[in-house]
Amino acid sequence: YKILDVILTLPVMFLGNIFPMLTRLLTERSPSVPAVLQRAFDALLTIALPLTVGGIILAEPIIRLVGGESFVHAATIRPIFGQSATAVFALQILLVSAGISFISNLFGYTLIALGRQRQLLRPYTTFVVVNILINLALIPRFSYIGAALATSVTELVVVGYFGVLSL
Repeated sequence: YKILDVILTLPVMFLGNIFPMLTRLLTERSPSVPAVLQRAFDALLTIALPLTVGGIILAEPIIRLVGGESFVHAATIRPIFGQSATAVFALQILLVSAGISFISNLFGYTLIALGRQRQLLRPYTTFVVVNILINLALIPRFSYIGAALATSVTELVVVGYFGVLSL
């Protein structure tokens, strides 16, 4: 999760830089808004895809670098989905949620720039409750892999909801 925390600073920093411009363009109802949003989406996807795919491929050396050799193959639970339940597998799942988060951040920032932040309170509260329930369902059976899966499922729900709300 610490690796995920570091990765998630990237879309936040990027969107923090374009937020003032996006807010101004949306306030002015500029015809360039769709093009700016498309370029932001493309930029985020250009970062997220290689980071996610490359991270999944390189998860083992990343864990080796961060945690050491003994951490790479350590597993406290039996295999899941035919895969050993190691930190490597957990990181691979979390990298999927990170990639999804790049896009959900764009939708969230867009809604805030539109002045619709009040509309986000109830969904964010619901997402927290949904995440807690998914964690309660998955962690007893799948341990830290369940927590990683809960994070990815929650991110999918968030991006889907915000995508619809942003339209």
